[in-house]
Amino acid sequence: MEPTPSYSYETLGTAWHILRDVLVPSILGKEISGIDEALAQFAWVRGHQMARAGLEAALSDLLAKAKGTSLSRFPGGTRQRINVGVSVGLQSSPEQLVKVVTEYLRDGYKRTKIKIAPRRDLVLVSTLRKKFPNIQLQVDANSAYTLSDIDMSRALDEYALQLIEQPLGHDDIYDHSLLARKLQTPICLDESIYNLSDARVAIALGSCPIINIKPGRVGGHTESKKIHDFCASKGIPVWHGGTDESGIGRAGNVALASLPNFTLPGILQRADDTTKKILLIHHLR
Repeated sequence: MEPTPSYSYETLGTAWHILRDVLVPSILGKEISGIDEALAQFAWVRGHQMARAGLEAALSDLLAKAKGTSLSRFPGGTRQRINVGVSVGLQSSPEQLVKVVTEYLRDGYKRTKIKIAPRRDLVLVSTLRKKFPNIQLQVDANSAYTLSDIDMSRALDEYALQLIEQPLGHDDIYDHSLLARKLQTPICLDESIYNLSDARVAIALGSCPIINIKPGRVGGHTESKKIHDFCASKGIPVWHGGTDESGIGRAGNVALASLPNFTLPGILQRADDTTKKILLIHHLR
C-alpha cells in the first residue's frame, strides 16, 4: 500500500483509519469459528479492499494455526512449490533495462514483466527481446494508453509477449474488449478487477483471456479465491500480483498462489525491490 492515492484510492492513512475505527472493532470480543463468519461482521462496509485484505490475512493466519493447517492449505492450495516472476520498473535506457533483467534472470526468476509508457515502449521491448529471445516476457502499461494508440499496440504483437497488462483506463472494462479483438497478444486486466462481478463482466465481454489477482486490490483471499474459481470454470488462467506487501504479506501471497489455477508465475515481490533475492521457489509448509 502506498502513502498516496495513485494505484488505489486507499492510502496508508485511510487503511489505518478503517482498520482502527471500523473493521477491528466489529470483531473484537466475538467468538468466530470461520473466516466467512468473520467477514460477515463487516460485510456492510463499502469499499476499502486493502484494509479488508489486511485484516482477513491476519484472521486467516490465526484460524489456520487454530486448525493445525498451513496457510496454503487453508484456502485450498494444492502445490508445495511455485514458480515466481519479477516486475521491473521503467529504466533510464534500454541498456540499463537489459542489465537489470540479466541480474534477475541469474537469480532464477521464471517470468519477466517490464513497465512501458508512451515513447518508452517499443524500443524497450525490442531491445530486451533481441537480447533474450526465449524468456517469458510480458509488459505492464498501467493504463498509459488509449484506443487511439492501436498502431503501437499492434506492433507489440511482433515480440511474442505472454500478455499486455492493463493498457487502457484503470477503471475500464468495455474499451479493453474492443482492443482485445484487434490484437494477437492477450490482454490481462489488473486495476479494473475489484471483485468477482468485475471478473464476470470482463470475461463475458471478451476483455481479457487472463486476469491478475491481487488480494489487496480485491479485498482479501476469500474474494481472490472466488475469482480464481470462476476463472478456472471458464478456462481463464490467473496469476498473482503483489501490492507492495511486507515480507509477512508476501508469505500470504505465496500461499494463495498455490491454488491450482494460478498457472502463470506470479509477481510476488515489488518492482525493483531491495529484497529481490526472496526465495524463488517457495516451500509451502
